Amino acid sequence: MNKQEIAAALREEVGHLEVSIKKVQARCDRLKKFVLDLEEEIVPSPPPQKTIFDTKFGKVIEKVFGEEPKPRKR
Repeated sequence: MNKQEIAAALREEVGHLEVSIKKVQARCDRLKKFVLDLEEEIVPSPPPQKTIFDTKFGKVIEKVFGEEPKPRKR
């Protein structure tokens, strides 16, 4: 085998590996999505908590100042 034949064989092998990697990556992504959906179904995310800005007072602030109040930093 000369160097050109070796390079061609290796190039072909690399092409097959790239296709295999893409298939495995797609399968991995589908499984991740499935697991996340399953976990969400088992333990649903908690509903968003109300803040002071969701009350009548917050609505008054929004009307008076014409802007939305900034959320509290934690």
